[in-house]
Amino acid sequence: MNRIDFLKSMVTKGILLTTPFIPKAREKELVEVLLYREFVAGFQYADGLKVLGKMKEGDELHLVREPENNYDDQAVAVYWNQNRIGYVPAANNEIPNSFLMKGLALKSRIDKLDKKAKPWQACQAGIYLLYPEALLQKKASS
Repeated sequence: MNRIDFLKSMVTKGILLTTPFIPKAREKELVEVLLYREFVAGFQYADGLKVLGKMKEGDELHLVREPENNYDDQAVAVYWNQNRIGYVPAANNEIPNSFLMKGLALKSRIDKLDKKAKPWQACQAGIYLLYPEALLQKKASS
């Protein structure tokens, strides 16, 4: 079973639906579960190229649902320091959109940055589900 099928099965079984909002101060108690590592879509059309010189690997990114987006009602915008730098690719935005809609704790950061690459390959983001390790162990044993 691949990672995405596993996460979908957790949602189907109701395991992830019980995840509470997690304050930033408690993030040390959490496990990061990688959902995706993808290039930011539309990087060259949004503000990505404008801020590329200031960005660095490991920088935090913010994910924002855009249900009113004219092209994709499941669009998830990617922000760096209040600059929209692009989107989660449409082929992979269903799960992050659903998780954000349900209030699940997601974290995103720049995993790879190549300022010399083609614009659509300049910024690779990782999207992680934050989940209490103790709760994962409890659910796995039941």
